Amino acid sequence: MFEIWIDRKGFKDTFSVLKGEKKLHPLFVELKDYIEKEFDIKVYNVAFEKHSIFSLSKHNKAFVTRGKKCSIKCYVSFKDLEKMQTEIPVDIPGLPGAHRFGYDQEKQNKIIGKLLDLNKKYGLKIPTNSKEILIQFPFGFPIDYNAYLFYKVERSLIKEIKEKFKDAKIWDICSLTCNLTVFYQQDKDLEENKEKGTTEQIKEFVFSRMKEIDELNLYDVNCLSFDSKETLDKKYGGSLQMYFR
Repeated sequence: MFEIWIDRKGFKDTFSVLKGEKKLHPLFVELKDYIEKEFDIKVYNVAFEKHSIFSLSKHNKAFVTRGKKCSIKCYVSFKDLEKMQTEIPVDIPGLPGAHRFGYDQEKQNKIIGKLLDLNKKYGLKIPTNSKEILIQFPFGFPIDYNAYLFYKVERSLIKEIKEKFKDAKIWDICSLTCNLTVFYQQDKDLEENKEKGTTEQIKEFVFSRMKEIDELNLYDVNCLSFDSKETLDKKYGGSLQMYFR
């Protein structure tokens, strides 16, 4: 099974929403539109989650949800998660300027305020105390979706590339999660295939093949890369494990 960055239920729900099989509550549709326009990010799905008693435990201070009764989960990409975060100073002796990343409180307050205003219209069972609500931004749906696509066709796709481009001096084609790497034999093969247009032809072939199964039109061609076995041997001792770390 392909690796999931976000929770499996979150992936399935987001997939269903984007396919049109599951409808978001009108409140969350309006909230999603507001967040996208206000902060210039793409929100794939919005989910409401009540917290268990374990999230509220005073003994588990590591949980960002401690003291919160619910979360509004906005599923985004990693680059859009970064837009919703800010640097938070951390006091570590000997490390001046140390910091961690956390949710931007000003943005949290804006979204929570909008949520509470919308709830006056829809009347869902959402806490009226803003301090009991957390807006979370689980990232990874685009990564998971591309991994899902590769999982469906990985073996046949690799076989097809090798057969179609026999003269390209391909050593092997390896995959990791949603990334596919074509290794040519030598560095000179990497350069020659780029100059002759073979590398671009492989890109176009893979893109065309993936789009056949891309129900959401989200396939990212940047998940395909090219290198050489010569580089693998020189820099990573021939270890694919080290290469993909």
